Amino acid sequence: MYTYSAGLETRQEVFSLSTGLQWNLLRKPVTPFFGLSFTASWFGTLDANITDGILTTAKNLSPHTEGGAFVSGGARMKIIRVIAEIQARYAVDNLFTQKKNEDIIENRHLGLNLIYLIGR
Repeated sequence: MYTYSAGLETRQEVFSLSTGLQWNLLRKPVTPFFGLSFTASWFGTLDANITDGILTTAKNLSPHTEGGAFVSGGARMKIIRVIAEIQARYAVDNLFTQKKNEDIIENRHLGLNLIYLIGR
């Protein structure tokens, strides 16, 4: 009888700090906006344990820091006490810390935020 098992277990620690500006392009019921931010991320140890039958492979990457930037744009609309915001963002995580012959880490994000206003 032959049995086979495979598994993958990962652990990643990431701490990020970003700062930037956002501009409202118009002051209308639907307000388009544009943003630019800079980010710094500290990546802790990455543990990846791969089990394939009886063979186990462990890969550990050392902690490192990356600096990058992202641009965002979208539109927001206020409906009574709720703000609906659609946002698209393009980020480059290792723009300033890229090593020779290393690919740039890109990230694209499309999101919908619903914000409920408390008070007034």
